[in-house]
Amino acid sequence: MQNDTAIVVQIEHKENVLAYINQKYLNGYLARFESSVYVFPTDDSLAVTDGKTFSYFQQMADNGKPTFGRNLVFLSSENGRSSYLAFVPMGILIHRNILWLF
Repeated sequence: MQNDTAIVVQIEHKENVLAYINQKYLNGYLARFESSVYVFPTDDSLAVTDGKTFSYFQQMADNGKPTFGRNLVFLSSENGRSSYLAFVPMGILIHRNILWLF
């Protein structure tokens, strides 16, 4: 995903990145999960996307449990709902970080 230039085009044109990721990467088993995508600039941890900051997600990750993936954490809420949070740095291409919550 980090080298996918089509994602760069989607972000630059403010198109639906989630729809593209769902179509390209979330097939089979992962298609069962409800997911959200947030895009943040790499140089501003307080930038707001859909009412949330990159720092907010960093704090969520700090409270999560590490998984097999380097940038993937398991999250468990107080109401028993489980989810995963993936950090996908896209800095080389567009100086953005993508957060994928599923």
